[in-house]
Amino acid sequence: PVNDAPTLDPIVDFQTIAEDSDTTIVLTASDVDNPELVFSAMSDNEAVTVSIIGDLLTITPEPDHFGSAVLTVIVSDGELTDSDTLALTINPVDDSPVVASSIGDISVDEDNPELTLADLDTVFQDVDGELTFEHSNDNEDFLTVSIHEVTHVVTVNFGDNENGTANLIFSATSGSSTVTDEVDITVHPVNDAPQLEVSGIPPFETTEDEDLNILLTASDVEDNPLVITAVSGPFHGTISTAGSDLIYSPDPGFVGNDNMVVQAVETGVEDPLVSNQVIISVEVFSENDAPVVTSFDWSVMEDGSTEILLQGYDADG
Repeated sequence: PVNDAPTLDPIVDFQTIAEDSDTTIVLTASDVDNPELVFSAMSDNEAVTVSIIGDLLTITPEPDHFGSAVLTVIVSDGELTDSDTLALTINPVDDSPVVASSIGDISVDEDNPELTLADLDTVFQDVDGELTFEHSNDNEDFLTVSIHEVTHVVTVNFGDNENGTANLIFSATSGSSTVTDEVDITVHPVNDAPQLEVSGIPPFETTEDEDLNILLTASDVEDNPLVITAVSGPFHGTISTAGSDLIYSPDPGFVGNDNMVVQAVETGVEDPLVSNQVIISVEVFSENDAPVVTSFDWSVMEDGSTEILLQGYDADG
């Protein structure tokens, strides 16, 4: 007897499937001499794999792959073979974007400098192409958010002396699909040092033995109570406070220049802070003091006369 070649039943010429899907085909063949036939297959596209178990052909493209492939199916009786080809088309499917690397919540201290939060091209991924990014911010008075048009880097700027929490939601859209990543930013309060200013331009002037009122402005962001203290001086007088006024009292009879350095200090807080130091110079001018006669007792006989030596002094000379 002569061994006859097996005959592979025709396979459909074209097969179309969607990206990220596979398909199976039942193979049939006949052989007048040998019913024990073996099927095999191959693909001209390495991104498309084929496997056969028994008479079942399974076609599996790699994830996110689309395009075409030519598959060859072979049947063998151990000596002779028959084959057929199949043209496979894999149609692309719009994949939804995904969060590849979530940003995570952030905590910073008050008055933090500009913060580079994330690169959205790293946070989100889409195998099909470019994404469109947007964001929402539930506390725009507290902080501002910007996304660079080209690099898609997110920058956060904080308000001066602001603390609290803001919720940010970033979204990436591809076609009709959108995915989001949510971030909470917490800014912890930090005690700010007070500020001290003096009104007017020194030197401040007064006359001998006259008090001088100097207007000071002390402020504190947290509204902590403040007191004014001398760091050095004055050297020819004393100071006291009355409301926002610093009162300089020159020593009795002092004429000339005096100076002092003052600052504001927080009170009623665990770790009080001090303000900037302010230098105050004072010029005390002389004043013409009235002369003073020295008092004395004197006696004289009736109808008599005498000479009296008068004594007095003048502080100005």
